[in-house]
Amino acid sequence: MQLKTINDIQDISSKRVLVRADLNVPIEEGVIQDSTRIDEFLPTVDLLLKNKAKQIIIMTHLGRPNGEFNEEFSLTPIYEYLKKKYPSIKFASDFDKLDSSPLILFQNIRFWKEEEKDDEGFAKKLASYGDCYIDDAFSVSHRNHASNYGITKFLPSYAGLLLQREVDALSSILEKPTRPLTFLMGGAKLETKLPLVNALLSKADHILVGGKIAAELTIQDPKIVKAIDYSDETKFDIGPKTVEKFIEIIRESKTLLFNGPLGFFEKKPYDQGTIEVVKEIAKLSREKKLFSVVGGGDTIFALGKYKDDISYCSTAGGAFLEFVEKGMLDAIKVLEKDV
Repeated sequence: MQLKTINDIQDISSKRVLVRADLNVPIEEGVIQDSTRIDEFLPTVDLLLKNKAKQIIIMTHLGRPNGEFNEEFSLTPIYEYLKKKYPSIKFASDFDKLDSSPLILFQNIRFWKEEEKDDEGFAKKLASYGDCYIDDAFSVSHRNHASNYGITKFLPSYAGLLLQREVDALSSILEKPTRPLTFLMGGAKLETKLPLVNALLSKADHILVGGKIAAELTIQDPKIVKAIDYSDETKFDIGPKTVEKFIEIIRESKTLLFNGPLGFFEKKPYDQGTIEVVKEIAKLSREKKLFSVVGGGDTIFALGKYKDDISYCSTAGGAFLEFVEKGMLDAIKVLEKDV
């Protein structure tokens, strides 16, 4: 699939550009705990600045404020973070605070209840502040909201650098993977993974299942390899036989998708099974023997010091899963080039 991208915008120096980002980062007591999502988005801002866009207005959400103002979910910490890199950036707390400043961060878009309802009037109002729109929020692409879906009805719309990178990485695996293709999954919520398992049965060569879902998954198929032992009676971590079997299959693979830790990794010693498998994935990726794609915040956190060895880390969780399952999402499809 070919998307209209930021590089397709003509005469950008005369345009006000609305950009939807996902800067939904963990914040504790006003301090950002992990800035990865912000940092991955900044190349899009830098490119717009380099090409001298007339104005850049950044829209994002933070948390779940349920359509009303909540100081806990204010973007102030994110604004302060961005201000260190872009001293001239302004913070607009409401529509009437938008001015002609060249770079603006708009307040949490989910403070308006119309956002998550994909209200057409609200989408049209957002669109009135720009001449074109860039979607760089792949991680919310499984949601059809006003600021990432409805708005595309009213403005010429394009993909940002991060969204394009995510789509390219996942599409290449799903459409023309280097085989064998293995999907490694864990986690605790079977209901979120079951549709994915069904979809991947026709795409993957192997599906390796750890975590709590391994004990609950009842689908029988030769491609599915579930945890066969556990490190203790609570089944909080996969055991040595499972680690050995998973690593054996991963070594035979050429492409790997990984989502969901394989045990209760947040609490030692139940992180050991995940760590042992991750070490092998990192080694094979570093040696270019395996193309590895990891998605989901918990999964990326579980990579720890091995994160830099992974071939590609997706910033998305739910959108990552739905894209792998469905192959395309509505909020991305609207950015497709006319052919």
